[in-house]
Amino acid sequence: MQARSLLTPPVLALISLLILFAAPAALAGLKRIEPGDSVSLDADQGLIVVAVDTEDALHSVRLVKDGKLLGSGVLRELPKGRSYALYRAEAGLYQWKEIQRIAYWRFKLDEDPELKFEVKAGQLNYPGDLLFDGHGLFHADWLVSNRSLRALDWLQRDFPELLARYEFAYTGHYPDPFPAYYKAYAAARKGVAVGDDRLTPAEATELPLKPELLWQRAQTLSADISPDGRFVAVQLRPEEERWQIDLIDLKQSTRRVIAASDKPYASVEWSGKNRLIMEVGDYGRRIIEMLRIAPVDQGDHGYAAVRLRKEGLLVDTLPHEPDHILFGSYSLRGDLMVHRVDMSSQRTVNEFKAGLLARINHGVKNDLVWFTDGRGRLRLALAQGDDGPVLMYGIDEEYTALAALEDLPGFRPLTLSFEGDQIYGLTDDQRGQRDLVVYDIASRQFTQTLFSREGVDVNSVILDPQRVPIGISYYNQGQLLTEYFAASDQKAQRLFQRAFAGKSTRLISRSADGKQQLHVVDGGDQPGQLFHFDAPARNAALLFDLYPELAELPFVATTPLRVERSESMAIDAFLTLPESDGKRPLVIYPHGGPIGVADTLHFNRDVQFLASLGYAVLQINFRGSDGYGRAFREAGHRNYGTLIEDDIDATIKQVLADYPIDAERMCMLGSSYGGYSALIASVRWPERFRCAVSMSGVSDRLLHFTATDSAQTPELREMLEKVIGNPRTDFEAMRAASPIYQIDDLTTPLLLIHGLKDQRVDPEHSYRLARLLKLDGRPASGLLFPDEGHGIADPATQHKMWRVIAAFLQQHLNSAVSKDVAAAES
Repeated sequence: MQARSLLTPPVLALISLLILFAAPAALAGLKRIEPGDSVSLDADQGLIVVAVDTEDALHSVRLVKDGKLLGSGVLRELPKGRSYALYRAEAGLYQWKEIQRIAYWRFKLDEDPELKFEVKAGQLNYPGDLLFDGHGLFHADWLVSNRSLRALDWLQRDFPELLARYEFAYTGHYPDPFPAYYKAYAAARKGVAVGDDRLTPAEATELPLKPELLWQRAQTLSADISPDGRFVAVQLRPEEERWQIDLIDLKQSTRRVIAASDKPYASVEWSGKNRLIMEVGDYGRRIIEMLRIAPVDQGDHGYAAVRLRKEGLLVDTLPHEPDHILFGSYSLRGDLMVHRVDMSSQRTVNEFKAGLLARINHGVKNDLVWFTDGRGRLRLALAQGDDGPVLMYGIDEEYTALAALEDLPGFRPLTLSFEGDQIYGLTDDQRGQRDLVVYDIASRQFTQTLFSREGVDVNSVILDPQRVPIGISYYNQGQLLTEYFAASDQKAQRLFQRAFAGKSTRLISRSADGKQQLHVVDGGDQPGQLFHFDAPARNAALLFDLYPELAELPFVATTPLRVERSESMAIDAFLTLPESDGKRPLVIYPHGGPIGVADTLHFNRDVQFLASLGYAVLQINFRGSDGYGRAFREAGHRNYGTLIEDDIDATIKQVLADYPIDAERMCMLGSSYGGYSALIASVRWPERFRCAVSMSGVSDRLLHFTATDSAQTPELREMLEKVIGNPRTDFEAMRAASPIYQIDDLTTPLLLIHGLKDQRVDPEHSYRLARLLKLDGRPASGLLFPDEGHGIADPATQHKMWRVIAAFLQQHLNSAVSKDVAAAES
């Protein structure tokens, strides 16, 4: 995805228009074709199918050949949604030139090499849909996505003769065999079906655990303890559109509301023992407020609030200067500006003026993120260089390139040391797992390893007030554990962990001396709870239930399993088994990713909802999952649909052998890669599953390279080729592992769910699969959500989705009839 903003002066726009009107003969380069026009092509001419899908109405979109403005094609007055046009054009190299949201204000696209494509003579050239999403007047995102099925439908409707006469070809970075495959498939089944390809699924109404209750929003969102350990600031959400900050005085055992907003707080942090800094709003457009507390031993404290009204973001709280902050904002051109702001009074805040000249982050171009040292000085920047992201290091507006990120593969910088001469971070480069390391800036080398354990990936790092790492967290068989480096800290942590045996504990805040701590505790059968741990008193006190209405509900425990795959590899799995007199139906629920993602023993609402229906739920950390070291992660590379699914198969067999599971009543359900896994497993073992549910799932592995935001640069495509395979050299293997090209073996009843704004796995995947199944006379059930992306975020949509999933599973798993009978009834 590209993010740009450019204001073109009206004078330049007027000159451009005058040039166009002065040279009408030159506009013959691109000739728009209308339905019913007689079309013939010269030997050096082809046709271009132009498609624009926009979230806002646009004044115009321009397309040019060889970078030349004259002879361009212009789509004007585009409404919100998808618009098509067909052009006759000379063969050659073309480029999306610019987008005008309103007259004279435009986004230049010709600096983006991803928006170039080749037009070949004698064919219908389709370069993909241009997707555009504007954010205010000056900012926008765009990308190109291959949605060829919908382009074919448009051609079939408006230009059927041309579609029959000329070959339709996608012209992106990788081959797409689907248009030819689809044409042959449809011809063999006597026609092309254009319209609603999915069956409307039913919704379950009577449920033992209602989605509206289970998927309620958390009421406790974040918490931070003051450096002296006296106060706890907690962000709560008591109502749907209300957020508030409560202040708990641990000394007086009192609690009061100190701030409220109709938007969520992005962060709540202490700066000094009596200064609380709060950010409200979306990234880059946040309002920052500082609350000064004048504590008293008894009674109510004094409070004074200062608000910075300019929108921006908090760069550093400057805890050693508690009346100041580093504040970031953006110029009209999108340049990051960092300023030191005096927050000592409302008057000093009101006097603050942001500007390019007054900013303190001079010396670095295209800076994205800044790291400060312990004194709040800007020392390290992540900037966009000519060849990719680069780390810039220095002080007082003099910075030099430290290293390109590509020269530090696998390195994740976390923070600078107090003096700013070292970077603490995580890396697995040339190591067996993700370790906590020190990068020495002077020598430009990794000089220390602070934590390393074979086969264990560090999850997070704990720092003391001087920015020295004092502990880490990691997962062990799905349980999140914390380990300190000092014996005294480790003793206190073991005491706390023993009080919550089998649960995951996550440290979220601690006082400067470490004696007062805040932890979130949860487990497979326990929703999260916020605890205050007084280490010297050896006491843990419950402060809040994150989900109060779930606190007293009975949930099903999850059991960790270990499956040996070879002498050198074992995989973790998790079985949630509800009580029952007989064998339970089984839902296999593989996670997404698949690389660098893992299932855990945290509370999982999806799993508990399925268990409430009486189904056992199986989750598998197959090869490629995170947490088990580099070799285990890389074992998933290029094994999509093959060895990963072999791990799932082995786990299913072990569970069937060891637990009361009904092998005749199994269904596979997953999201993203999990959705793909459900589809390809149904192809590989067609007699095993009663049904399969794919949420935002890949159906065509070749399409995933041309219809995703994760392949929009050469670097991203190189990474995808490393992890998934190369569509040019591994074409046949990837096609064989694509459910859409094994459609005759995909006989399992399907439910397809997709968000139409999904840019990670384009809804084209579900469109293609649904169309082929409909043409074959066995349509899938399906849900399309217009306003959802890769993952369902809106609560009402979540509720509907899980009610539909429940009805689908009940239809296929709740009876003892065979799979064939269930499919026929469906």
